Amino acid sequence: MVSGCFGARESEECSIRLRRATRDRWIWGGCGGIAWYFGWNSTVLRIVVALLAIFIPGVSVIPAVLIYVLLGYLVPEAKEF
Repeated sequence: MVSGCFGARESEECSIRLRRATRDRWIWGGCGGIAWYFGWNSTVLRIVVALLAIFIPGVSVIPAVLIYVLLGYLVPEAKEF
């Protein structure tokens, strides 16, 4: 079962928006909110993001941290999860 709006039909209205997690968080809740939105496991998403940032050329730690900081400031915090 998908928690968020991913896969919703164009005619269906999506009332669930991307939010930062309040309970499933380590720092600001960015990975927890993305994982909840797409129905993924948040621990797996955190591991994948960390591995991509460390080992893949072109995806370094600095851009990953900048994206996370932007998510922390731009995405509102959820009250439900």
